Amino acid sequence: MPAAATRTANRQRFSLLLFFIFSFLIAFPFTAAAGGWSALVGQAGNRLAAGNRQAGRVTMVQGDTVIMEIAAPLLTVGSVVTVKDNALPGVPLPLQNDAALIRITQRLGSQARGIIIEGSGSIPRGAPLFPYTYNRLYVYTNLANPQRQRPFLDLLADLRQARIPYAVKSYQELRSGPEVGIRPLIIRLEGRGSQVVGQLIDFAEGTVLFSTAYNLPYPLPVAAPFGLPLQGGLVAGSPGPTAAGARSNSFTRPARVAGTSMAGRIKLKGPYKRLVFADLDGNGRDELVMLNKKWVEAFHVEGDELKLFARYRLPRKDFIPLNLHYGDFNHNGKDELYVTLGLPITVDEKPDTKLASLVLEYGGQRLALLSKDYPWYFRVMETRKGKRVLLAQKMDAYKQYQLPIRWAGFFGGKLEIKGEYREGHNVFSLDNFVLDPFNQHQIIVLDMEGGLGGFNSKTQELLTSAEEDYGIYDEVVFQQKLQEIEYEGGYVMKKMAENRFAPRRFTLKNTFGRQAFLIKKQRRVNPELLEKGISLLKGKTANYDQVVGVQWKNSSIVETWASPPLPRDIIDFGFTRQKGRDVMVILTRNNEGKYALEIVK
Repeated sequence: MPAAATRTANRQRFSLLLFFIFSFLIAFPFTAAAGGWSALVGQAGNRLAAGNRQAGRVTMVQGDTVIMEIAAPLLTVGSVVTVKDNALPGVPLPLQNDAALIRITQRLGSQARGIIIEGSGSIPRGAPLFPYTYNRLYVYTNLANPQRQRPFLDLLADLRQARIPYAVKSYQELRSGPEVGIRPLIIRLEGRGSQVVGQLIDFAEGTVLFSTAYNLPYPLPVAAPFGLPLQGGLVAGSPGPTAAGARSNSFTRPARVAGTSMAGRIKLKGPYKRLVFADLDGNGRDELVMLNKKWVEAFHVEGDELKLFARYRLPRKDFIPLNLHYGDFNHNGKDELYVTLGLPITVDEKPDTKLASLVLEYGGQRLALLSKDYPWYFRVMETRKGKRVLLAQKMDAYKQYQLPIRWAGFFGGKLEIKGEYREGHNVFSLDNFVLDPFNQHQIIVLDMEGGLGGFNSKTQELLTSAEEDYGIYDEVVFQQKLQEIEYEGGYVMKKMAENRFAPRRFTLKNTFGRQAFLIKKQRRVNPELLEKGISLLKGKTANYDQVVGVQWKNSSIVETWASPPLPRDIIDFGFTRQKGRDVMVILTRNNEGKYALEIVK
């Protein structure tokens, strides 16, 4: 080969070699100037482990009840603990998936009692318990084609070497909230010019826990801008301001505001257990309806006065007022009243209660009976589209509720109970759930102990839990027989029935900021004694009750609105319009057993 041709060939080979080197550096732009991710990964591992140190063990399982030994002092009533499985090979037990969840209902020293949360697997005796806190790590990056970028590949290799489970998430997935866990950690790996930045973030708070950055010899290709906000927005597709950003003192828009106040009070002459505002006469204006042990009564509200215009006396003196709802399901332009009542009975010498519910409608200047003696709980609830649906559920022989929840309506002028209401499939009670208005596959469930959980309505998987405890609502009590007699006190005392409690109101209002409202019960008072003028509150201190609004935002169920804290028992609440404005009215009882209606401004 001539010398000139040889030199030309060598130059071509050298140029080709430079091209491959340059292409490699672009594809894997990581040089000695950039360090590893061991410190960042170490911080993530330490925080995951700190949030998942063993907190105790299971000592006994009886049905849905668990007896536990708890060592962690921060775990209190309302806290959730988890039992881990062993599905991830080579992964330490604290970082395994959750096999079962337990909500603590009682704690005395190191001993605790809890309820197994619906959807959990089997729990063996002696199973180790861990706090249900940081139990997932997500990785987000704005790099283009990250599987070809050396910084991203090195980060995943360090995570695998440290045996830390992780999931790579897109920006859209993180904005709509994590599938599981309460407070996941996020590693953000982002390129900004010729710099790569790694951050460890607490997702719930948006707090940067650790940060490191390296300079690279070439700019990194990116698919999204640096620093896009992952926290603070509503669930994808939901309108309106966030709780932190809103500046309204109206409860019709989500806003945690301290400026709410009570605008007035109407004293009541007697005790009541339920209230609703319904259009009884079809004139487009609401009337107030209240229920107690003797009457269903309808009032016109005129300023700070109530004008009684119709009433219905309950057929028996021993009826127990369990619930009151309304809706126009016979399509005549007037709302019917759906009154859930319990009737004390004795079965096999055991005290028990049967349902004897009724339906009323206003006509002829009175509340007239449409139907009676239904063995059903009734509830009217709002759907995601703002429509109303009538639900019904039976009482089980030995449990308060019998599955399934059914839907109902009037057909040919007759009330009929139809098939299963699929949105509430496997939910234990028709009164204890609302539909998440921002996601058609999600529901929020309120358990008997006052805990809120977010579930996938298709798979019944628990996706998140509220950190707040909303207390036990025990305003209306009735008895249900036990299948087997229990003996207490050395076989001296017989326990033949269990106390059951009527549910608090839990309602979604699309016109009120698409929020769900419920009573936050913090006062512990015996209502039967208060009605006799006897208070159990000691000293001058008292706890407070509130009505709160909640929403499922991102990965958490959070409070988006709260009424002023009231040093009185909140029994029920309802919504109406007053002078063209939306109004919330709260039914309260003070320490002297006096009842009142209080208006939220």
